Amino acid sequence: MSERALVAVLVLALPSLVFADAAQDAERVRRAGVRTLAVGATRVHLVEHGDLISFFAENAQADLVLDSFKSEIEGPTYTSLEPLTRPVSMALHRVPIKEVIRRMLDGYNYVLEYRGDRLVHVRVLHMIPGRPYKTPRVSETRNQWLEVESGISEGP
Repeated sequence: MSERALVAVLVLALPSLVFADAAQDAERVRRAGVRTLAVGATRVHLVEHGDLISFFAENAQADLVLDSFKSEIEGPTYTSLEPLTRPVSMALHRVPIKEVIRRMLDGYNYVLEYRGDRLVHVRVLHMIPGRPYKTPRVSETRNQWLEVESGISEGP
């Protein structure tokens, strides 16, 4: 096969390969029960496992994540004395929502309010003086997170 013919075959095949990857990704998401939430200009992904959640976010604005929790999974309401606009990046599996909030609000003073054993409200006070905040790196990629949640490995 000539070089020109090979290039033509690759150009014609590439869109179908991309489509196949997207279709496989969509199927994994559906099987795993992953919910994708619009959080401003970014997307966060979560799976509910009874009282636990799995959560993936990369540079999502903290106040918008908290708004999503309230509207999408009946999470707690919140009030804050400071803007919660700093980015949130994390990949967690099967943790209580309070663990997600604890990591999201690292560096702030805050109070968690419960009704019975259910977290109903988060009251964010001020940043802890002298404690700089640095967005931690996400420990795994979205695809790695999704593989764990879907229980499917795509090889090495």
